[in-house]
Amino acid sequence: MEIPEVNSSSIDYAALTPHELSEVAFQKVREYTETPERLEEYLNFMSKFPELSPRNVALIQEQWPGASAVATYNQWQSMGEVLGITSEQVFETRNTYTNKKTGRTREVVHNNLSVKTGEKSHITLFRPMMVEMIPVLDENGNQVKNGKGNPKYKRLSEATPEEKALKKEGKLKSRFFQERDSNTGLAKFATYKVFELSQTTLKPEFYPKAMPNRHYDFNMDHIRTKEVLEGLSDYAKNIGVTIYQDDAKELRSAKGSFYPDEQKILLNPDNTPGEVVATTIHELAHASLHNPKFANSYKEDVSKDRRELEAEMTSYLVSNHFGLDTSEKAIRYMAIWTDNLTSLDDQQLAQSMKRIHGTVSKIVKSVEQHTKPYQLNRQVGQNQNFIQSPKKGLKV
Repeated sequence: MEIPEVNSSSIDYAALTPHELSEVAFQKVREYTETPERLEEYLNFMSKFPELSPRNVALIQEQWPGASAVATYNQWQSMGEVLGITSEQVFETRNTYTNKKTGRTREVVHNNLSVKTGEKSHITLFRPMMVEMIPVLDENGNQVKNGKGNPKYKRLSEATPEEKALKKEGKLKSRFFQERDSNTGLAKFATYKVFELSQTTLKPEFYPKAMPNRHYDFNMDHIRTKEVLEGLSDYAKNIGVTIYQDDAKELRSAKGSFYPDEQKILLNPDNTPGEVVATTIHELAHASLHNPKFANSYKEDVSKDRRELEAEMTSYLVSNHFGLDTSEKAIRYMAIWTDNLTSLDDQQLAQSMKRIHGTVSKIVKSVEQHTKPYQLNRQVGQNQNFIQSPKKGLKV
């Protein structure tokens, strides 16, 4: 399959097939890693969308540079209550509807959050097409294996009445797998459209309500510091790591360190509140990505430089998302990161970016259980800046 040249500014993203779009998106990610300046631009933009994959972030930046928040048409409509948007905070719109049978018309006034009348989506994203499957069992209830020795599954739609009953009782667990084309074997994707914040009826002075990842001064905002640290502590507990203050002065002048043998993080008691947050994020990145007890989840041999790259970029993204000053780190590290990224082949780059994205997403989600960026009626699964992709399939 011929993939369009991505160095052209005339790409019609809406005209690409889902598979072409995924390939173009990866090539865009690769372009962003080629110079320190473009890498900094990409990472700063990516930090605003922790729930969105590196590929879709690149697609947004290409199609709407500097986008603040995106969602589908229906998602914008449903987010007014979640965001606490009142009728005074949106532009009133009026629509005239005509009954085709009677010819009568009526005017309807809308004063809630929605996409503006007449707006067209200029951002096309993609998601994997997923299918729910259940284990294939033998007459003794044991899972059958295929010729390669791997567990065998079949579509839930092919389940027998007995299997459906077992699933309903919770005795038969299903899993979602990405569908593949039966002829080519390629993974199947679908595309969908999103609208940028400025395309909605929200008045500009209230845009911050839809962009909850505001910047904070952790050396001054003690309440925010407490909330973020509580979220980081919860995340540490979830991965089985304990955070201690280094009262014995083992660290000397170091700000912190992760000890894999003891599954603990030590923090220097002389750190400022801002340094405590930044250092905790950095060490949790190490504890998440390169922890020996999680070795089975990452089977390939990873060089020391690549491990440091992954941990540093994870720390940078989370720190930037919560408003820590990353300018010094950007100056010091972007050139090094660019060199390391360009040395990775396409598969290695895709794997590293996927791991970084997954870790950032989990840390941010844990912290935001405490910072509550959406104060009013926040719905499960609704995420800031990118508001839950369509329910069919997973976010990528």
